[in-house]
Amino acid sequence: MFSKKLAAASGFILAFCLPFTVFGGYEKELTKGEILDILLQTAPAYTPYIAAEDIVSGYSEGEFRADKLADDTEMLVMISRAFPDMEEPAGANAVLKPENADIAGLPAWAQKHFDYLDSRGIISENTVLDDSVTKTELYTYLRRIWQYCAQNPADDFYAYANGGETSGVRVNTSVLNDMQLENDDAVKQLLFDVVEKMPSNQRERKIGYIYNSALKMAEKGSFAPLKGYMTRLENVKNSKELMRAALYCDSNIHSSGLFEFGLTADVVDTPHYIPYFDCFAPTFDYEEYVDDRYKDIYIDYVKQLFVLGGESGEAAEHKAEKLYAFEKGISYHCLTKADRKNVEKTYNKIAFGELCKLYDFADLQAFAKNAGLVLKPDDEILIPDMGLVYNIAVMCGEDPVTMKAVAQLSILDEYGRYLSPKYTDISYKFWGSVNDVETQPLTARERAESITAELTDDYLRSEFVKKNLSEEDKAEVTAMTKDLIKIYKQKIEKIDWMSEATKKKALKKLDNIEIKVGGEEYSGFIIDDAKINSLGSLFKNYVEIKRVKCVKNRNIQKNDLPADGWSIPSYWANAAYIPVQNAIELPAGIIKAPYYSADNTYEENMGALGTTVAHELSHAFDSNGALCDENGSLNDWWTAEDYINFSEKCTDIADFYDGLEAAPDIVTNGMLTLDENIADLGGLSCAAEAVKAKNGDISAFFTAYARSRKSLYEREYTAQKAQTDEHANDRIRVNAAVANNPYFAETYGIKEGMGMYVEAPVGLW
Repeated sequence: MFSKKLAAASGFILAFCLPFTVFGGYEKELTKGEILDILLQTAPAYTPYIAAEDIVSGYSEGEFRADKLADDTEMLVMISRAFPDMEEPAGANAVLKPENADIAGLPAWAQKHFDYLDSRGIISENTVLDDSVTKTELYTYLRRIWQYCAQNPADDFYAYANGGETSGVRVNTSVLNDMQLENDDAVKQLLFDVVEKMPSNQRERKIGYIYNSALKMAEKGSFAPLKGYMTRLENVKNSKELMRAALYCDSNIHSSGLFEFGLTADVVDTPHYIPYFDCFAPTFDYEEYVDDRYKDIYIDYVKQLFVLGGESGEAAEHKAEKLYAFEKGISYHCLTKADRKNVEKTYNKIAFGELCKLYDFADLQAFAKNAGLVLKPDDEILIPDMGLVYNIAVMCGEDPVTMKAVAQLSILDEYGRYLSPKYTDISYKFWGSVNDVETQPLTARERAESITAELTDDYLRSEFVKKNLSEEDKAEVTAMTKDLIKIYKQKIEKIDWMSEATKKKALKKLDNIEIKVGGEEYSGFIIDDAKINSLGSLFKNYVEIKRVKCVKNRNIQKNDLPADGWSIPSYWANAAYIPVQNAIELPAGIIKAPYYSADNTYEENMGALGTTVAHELSHAFDSNGALCDENGSLNDWWTAEDYINFSEKCTDIADFYDGLEAAPDIVTNGMLTLDENIADLGGLSCAAEAVKAKNGDISAFFTAYARSRKSLYEREYTAQKAQTDEHANDRIRVNAAVANNPYFAETYGIKEGMGMYVEAPVGLW
């Protein structure tokens, strides 16, 4: 038994000082004394004056009963008393605050404490009270308080390093997003320099023509150019007529509305291309159709599209409802989002002759020729989603009436952007509703800039590098990357769960990684070969550029050109690892302040850009990258035992992240985010070794890392991203990565009882 008097005398130094961690939880039920002990370990860092009698005040002599199992009400009241000085929510705390709790029947002595926690967002509408308290429950509330207070690096490093974001913080942005906005402005300036002056060469004149045609479209655009194609499809009565109409569309505007041929890198035979065949895909994933969460906004959007295309409101709504039912039905047979990331599930090959048998009602040879490809019956075709391709074939044969509406929708959706500003307005509104983001209509100039940038992308990529990346910075980043590869090799050599045979293959893969810095160098631009003139409409200019791309496919196939180009634009504030090339791409758009600058300290550059580089290197060994060899080819280079060890470690990482809260009641999906979490853990570990090797300021390095990942989004969008984004929330990404790093624990003296403590660290390297 504990009394208030005894508590004051002893300071409540209990004999069972329980270890606890911010990461992971326990289902053991806690007594009131155990809860008090844990609170007395953590609360003094936030409330220096706190004492046991403050937390258990109100009990008369002998009533506390420390050995009695606590219920949720008692726990939350004790928490409220242990952290009584939390300010009113501001900044991030206000933005991420959950809906208020609505708990009936609280005892009078608990009400004010619940009101206090509710006003700070520590409890929420999802709070459920029961008669027991587990460690997992207790830690959930403590994590929220550590994040809210943002004053102790040992409990929540992300919040601490970023100043808690308690006031004056910008919403719906991140450091990388801000960098991208700067890059977008730079791209706009490149366009401005061309279109606002007398062009000095034919290429620049063509860019000006495209820009002017986009401005004209923004003023008086309409869907009239598609009327003939819509009518031809509308008159379809059977599958053969459907294919003839689709081929007519494909021959004239390079889109059948149903399926497409193209070229993509062959992950088994790198660096060669392989022809692929893909079909119209559902707008959403299967699980998003199950609860019909987007049904109403989808039907409204599609209805508006068909009205723009010339349908009556009643007919348009009927088609929209029919198309939603079609997409919902076929989504069951399609790959999931996770499957689409799995190269083994998206690499499906069949002979072209077999594909033709499946689509025996269509002249696939003619469709392939329109895409610039010449295919023989024995040629292998890549099918990214066999379930989708098979079921589209079945539907085309059995229900051509529905499929003609599918083709119409696909064509309206693709070409609307180049025909009428009304399309962009309704499209922005639709996707804004899907993603819980408010959107604003674009001005005519903004539309013209966006479209011109898209259609002259290769030219802008080249110009951006010339104007935004010096040879000195390019050389420095290349050297940084080579240093990090060396460190990665050292880490692989030291691990004890991989055999020498597999280590040899992994080291060879690192030796063969191609380092690509800056952006792609072009021998020619798409626009150079396009017939663009001052009288052409935007619609005609777009169709012409699609034609030139088909000619490019023909040239690639005829000359067996390698698939070695860049995957991401030079102006992206991003980086990538490309498994099929075994290459890392570091575009000029991310080699800039605050991620990288000659004026930054070594620790700042390594904490931001260095961890990003090492993150991408880690993707060479994530659950997908590990399937490709040193040439980028899909190839099993692991021993059976090593791959089992690898898979078990991946499972440990997924379990570690699963359920971690980005904000109250918004949790991480460990499997969805697995590959990015693997890369975060490996990237930070590798970059930290680089700093230690130079005797750098490791604390400054960790701080730079946390600040480079600073972001804040509205609660609704944060929740949506937690369900769909393969990246964990930035707070989770920072805290989980540093908490699993031994240098962090050493630097900040992390031990049991602190929020950043991890009993059993996870990671591959």
